[in-house]
Amino acid sequence: MELERGDDTERSAAATKRPESSDSLCAYARTSSPSAFTSSTAVSAAATAENLAGSVSGYGKPYDHSVDSEAAARAWLDAWDRAWRAKDETQLARVYADDAVFRSHPDRDPQPPVDYARSAFADEGDDLELWWGEPLVAGDRAAVEWWAALTESGEPVTLGGTSWLTFGDDGRVVEQHDYWTITPGRAKPWKGWGTSSAE
Repeated sequence: MELERGDDTERSAAATKRPESSDSLCAYARTSSPSAFTSSTAVSAAATAENLAGSVSGYGKPYDHSVDSEAAARAWLDAWDRAWRAKDETQLARVYADDAVFRSHPDRDPQPPVDYARSAFADEGDDLELWWGEPLVAGDRAAVEWWAALTESGEPVTLGGTSWLTFGDDGRVVEQHDYWTITPGRAKPWKGWGTSSAE
């Protein structure tokens, strides 16, 4: 995405092996290893999903099919973390609705998210450093900050941005639009990035 944390700016641990079979985002979140993230603030989707036991829809409350946007946001974050590190866009399919509207930048037309990721990953080197902010959630929407230092088209760059997500009742993304900036050279986030810079 033209678009980890630990000790605020420490790199996240390598992604763990995803489950071989899973028919829903909820099942995926419950079986994902929390070790996919070592941040003190960016908790993995699995930890949140443990609180969803007994729900009807997986992401809703008992007798209520409304989405649990925090769990859905963490599942989305986990999928992108795994996919970006492995350069494997196929890992993103499960977190998007089939007809999801995806805009990678305000100046770009919508395109399928998996197609976008495939193109972006192909242009990047193998030296990715990646950080995620704590999701901010309201209703069926969430905003997630991300920060990446990498090589793109043979040049070192830093990408910083935010993805705005809207979820359907099943927890999959039905709409996403991103805002981001790109800067020459490699840089890490500042202390407190992704949560609060206040001491």
